[in-house]
Amino acid sequence: MTMNEHPLNQYKHNIDAFGKEADRYRKKYNFWSVLRASFFLAGLVALIYYASERDASIFFGLLGVGIVVFALMVRKHQQISFQRKYFENLVKVNEDECKRLDGRLRELENTGEEYIDRKHAYSIDLDIFGSSSLFQLICRTVTASGHKKLADWLLSKANASEIKDRQEATLELKNKLEFRQEFQANGMFTSPGFAEIKLLSDWIGKPSRIINKPILVAAGYILPLVMLVALIAYFSFDLPNIVIAAPVLANLVVLGLVAKPVTILIVETGKSANILKTLERLITLIESQEFLSPKLLAIQQKLTDRNVKASVSIKKLSRTLNFLEARQNVFFYGSANLFFLAEVIGAIRLERWEQRHREDLVGWLDALAEYDALNSLAAMTYSYPDYSFPTISESPYVFKAKELGHPLIGEERVTNNFELSGHGKTVIITGSNMSGKSTFLRTLGINAVLAFAGAPVCAKQVEISLFQVFTSMRIQDSLEEHTSAFYAELKRIKLLLDVINGNEEVFYLLDEVLKGTNSKDRHNGVRAVISQLVEKPCFGLLSTHDLELSQLAEEYPEQISNFSFNSSIENNKLHFDHKLTPGLCHSFSASKLMEGLGIILGESETDKK
Repeated sequence: MTMNEHPLNQYKHNIDAFGKEADRYRKKYNFWSVLRASFFLAGLVALIYYASERDASIFFGLLGVGIVVFALMVRKHQQISFQRKYFENLVKVNEDECKRLDGRLRELENTGEEYIDRKHAYSIDLDIFGSSSLFQLICRTVTASGHKKLADWLLSKANASEIKDRQEATLELKNKLEFRQEFQANGMFTSPGFAEIKLLSDWIGKPSRIINKPILVAAGYILPLVMLVALIAYFSFDLPNIVIAAPVLANLVVLGLVAKPVTILIVETGKSANILKTLERLITLIESQEFLSPKLLAIQQKLTDRNVKASVSIKKLSRTLNFLEARQNVFFYGSANLFFLAEVIGAIRLERWEQRHREDLVGWLDALAEYDALNSLAAMTYSYPDYSFPTISESPYVFKAKELGHPLIGEERVTNNFELSGHGKTVIITGSNMSGKSTFLRTLGINAVLAFAGAPVCAKQVEISLFQVFTSMRIQDSLEEHTSAFYAELKRIKLLLDVINGNEEVFYLLDEVLKGTNSKDRHNGVRAVISQLVEKPCFGLLSTHDLELSQLAEEYPEQISNFSFNSSIENNKLHFDHKLTPGLCHSFSASKLMEGLGIILGESETDKK
């Protein structure tokens, strides 16, 4: 892979290269499919022929060799199938990266809708989850725990030290493109495996059902030995059938006793052998890398604590589960299980693994989740080289940005410089419809969320203090709660005041406050809200159409300042530059917009009348 190309060109190059590899393995897969089928049919014909000829030596010789060769062919076919799927996954990884850069987020699968919480401080208003969301822009996770970890990072701020560690880890991973995409492609074999991993995690810590019964454990190890001795004696000394029948009967009794517990055990572990194979590959990749940043080294340490490699232990767990799940095979049950209590031994191994590694598994999954989330941040950082990592200010109430833009807006993005610092500082933004007030508020909020997650921000430079983002923008009525939009907004403002009274530094973004009431009530209500905010441990912005509110800057000259977004008429058409300007807005667009839609007549049309 060439690392100096523009990300989009690199991704297109990868799609072409990996696509050719996928095609090559598809052809090999089809060839081996035909070869397997031909070998099977030829072998079957040969066996039927020599069976009809009563030639036992050639028949059994062919049967033995045929089974071995066919097993090797199956294994080779599976390896080719894996490689075919692996390169197909790599193609999809790079196609998804192109979709992000082209602004086609709606075509991506990871919306994070399950994390939507309408009562959250900002996630609804800032498009953190859902279609065309920030989560879709960032998320490349391939594990259930990584998916959840990334969502948690976007829903709450980390401390300054943690943010710094994530930034360093992300920068280290940024240019490890081949390794990052190898991780993704391997994870996609069973991704996301949410249900299986949840069942497995829930199983950890549950009471044992077999190893806490010494008689069953003793039977599981003693009876197979008795059976083995009985078989040897039976065939060596021509003993009566009772020599075999007695231990078989004893085995049946034990199998009957463990049938229900083993079934429950398999259900509890969620038949997760396949997902465990994927986890093993992912963990092996992380274990084999050489890292420098403290965060990545700590993740590796978690996976190799107590001199036990997580990949090795999970491989053992996967094999044990595969072994247990084979109990559904009639041949398995009639041979290994009936004669040697295979499922009893498998269940004992599984429960002992759980006892030995119950704490380890939780740590391993968390370490894997952390890397998975960092992998997403690194991919985003690589794809957007113009983004920058923010500096976390040691001073409170700080938000300073140069060329700040909205990460979910593509070619039409307009950037602005912004600076606000100090306890109680408030910016009142005025402007006409469609001028960019709401988008600017969201731009500030969504970049703060990125900064606090440890991700780069859509700006040339940002200095920001740690604060709680709180928004009030998309207020809707609720039939279920019998709440009007206006009353819902009042409740939202009350929640903001409660959060502020919790003595946490708050950065608020209020869009068109109290728009659901008449002008006089709105004016008086907003004045009352602002008069409280300037005295509390918070700072932020408020947008409004009410120009009279700008007079508050005269009452609170140290706390309140006025900014605006303006429009102009060019060639009889309304034009917005979406640039933040000091002072009040003096251009309003409602009449011109209505004229453009034909709702009211323009001046020239009026003259004709």
